[in-house]
Amino acid sequence: MIEFQKNILRVSKGRTRLPAMSWQLRMSGYASTLDTHVQLSPRIWILYTDKRWKKEIKRFARESEWLEHEGFGKVEVRQGGPRPSTKSTSVLVEGLVFDPQHGFSLGEGLHVYLHVENPQHDCSSVNGLILCATTTRLGQVHGQRLSRIGGSISVNSTNIAVTTGHGIFELIMNLFEDGLARDDNSFPSFRDDPGHDSDSNCFPYEDSSDDESGWDSDMEGQSSEIDELPWPCALGEPDTDSIKEWTAVELHGLTSFLGINHVDLIRLSHQFVNHVPFAEFPNHAINPGDTDFSLWSLRQQHHTTNEFSHAPGGSKVSVVELPNLSTDESLQVIIILGPEKTLNGTCLAGFSEFMVQGVIFTTRKIRTEAPLALGCSGAWVVTHDTHSLMGMVIAAHQNEPYIHMVTRERLFADIKGALPAGFDVTLSPRVEPTTSSDTGKRTEAPAQYERAAGIMKEITSTERQRLC
Repeated sequence: MIEFQKNILRVSKGRTRLPAMSWQLRMSGYASTLDTHVQLSPRIWILYTDKRWKKEIKRFARESEWLEHEGFGKVEVRQGGPRPSTKSTSVLVEGLVFDPQHGFSLGEGLHVYLHVENPQHDCSSVNGLILCATTTRLGQVHGQRLSRIGGSISVNSTNIAVTTGHGIFELIMNLFEDGLARDDNSFPSFRDDPGHDSDSNCFPYEDSSDDESGWDSDMEGQSSEIDELPWPCALGEPDTDSIKEWTAVELHGLTSFLGINHVDLIRLSHQFVNHVPFAEFPNHAINPGDTDFSLWSLRQQHHTTNEFSHAPGGSKVSVVELPNLSTDESLQVIIILGPEKTLNGTCLAGFSEFMVQGVIFTTRKIRTEAPLALGCSGAWVVTHDTHSLMGMVIAAHQNEPYIHMVTRERLFADIKGALPAGFDVTLSPRVEPTTSSDTGKRTEAPAQYERAAGIMKEITSTERQRLC
C-alpha cells in the first residue's frame, strides 16, 4: 500500500478538482444467487465520498495504467470511505444573533458567524460542545454547519478553545466552488437529504461527461456503493433543538484547513466572488498542507476545563496529557461528544490515509460500535484507562463504524507551527472556577477572557502582516 500511495501522489500531482478519496486493501468476491459459496481475494479499493465524483474517480483510475503494469491487479472503485464530518442543518438553528461586531467579514458581502452552545446545567467543561458556523451573503443565510468544540488548550498559559478548521471553512469553500456567492439574495436550499447526505463533499462538482461505463469490467451489474445495508442508527447526532441558549464566539483566532487560513480567505475573497476557480488563483499565498484546526477565545471563560462524565450526573474525570502512545497496537478509547456524553471505540494499530483536494491526511483509524452521525468533527479522543488526550476527530465513514482522528502530537505541532515564534502550546491545566462571595455561583473571569482575546488578536495581526 505504501507503493500504491506513492503512485497516487505522483499521478495526482498537478490535477485540479480532485475529490475526497481514500484507498484500502479489502477482501472482495462476487456470487450469483445459485452459488453456495463466495471466493474472496484481496483487492485495492479506491473510495470516493459522494456520487457526484463517480465519473471523475473512474476516469482517474482508467488513466492510471501503472495499476496493472506494476502488479496491483484489479482495483475496485466504490462510493464510501472517510470524509470530513460536519453536519448541515435542514432548517435554520433558532436563537442565534448575527451581530456584525462578532461576525467575520470576508469582504464582498460575505460573513461568517460562530455560536457555541451554552450547557443548561452548571458545567465548567467545553469538551464536545456543539459549534454552529453560519455563512451569510448580503444578509441572507447561505448555510450552516455543525461540529464540536474539542476542548481547551493553553497558548502561552492562556486557555483557548480548539476545534477543526473544516467545520468553519468547508461551507465557505463549497459556496465558492459551487458558484453560490453571487449578487443575488436567494436562499439556497439546505442539502440535508437523509437518503443522500451531501455534507462535507470537499468541493464537489457535477461532471458533465457522458461516459457512464464502469472501470472494473467484472463489477458490471454490481452496486458501486458500500452502504446498501445501512445501520439502523447513527451515534452522536447533534441535537440543536435541546439547546436553549447560544453564545457568539469572538472571531479573533487562527483557523487553518488544507493550508488555508482565515487571512488567506480575506485576501482572496474578491477572486472567489468573481468566480475564479479555486485551483487557478494567481500568485496566491496558499501553501497546501494537511492542516485542520481552529482556535477561538470563548466568552464563557468559566467553561475552560477539560472534564467529562460518561452520563448525566456521573463522576467527572479530567483529560490529561501523557507521553506519546505506541502506534503498534490497538487501544480502547473514549470519544467525547459532550461534557456528559461519550462513546467507546477501538483505535486500530498503525496509520491510515485519505486525500482531500490532492492533500493526504495521515490519521489514526478508530472502530466504533456503530457509525457516528455527521457533526462529530472536532470531538476529542482519549484513552480509556488513563484519559490521556490522543487526538481530534476530523472524518467519519458513512454507514461504516469508523472515524479518523489527527493525533495530539500532530495537532499541537501544526498549531505551534502556525503561531508566531515563541508561542507555547499545551493541554489546558485544570483550573478551579471563580465564584462570587455573595452568591456562591460561578461567574465569568473577565481578565482571563481579555487575555485570551488579546492573544487571538495578536495572532490575527501577525497573519495579516505576513500576507501584506
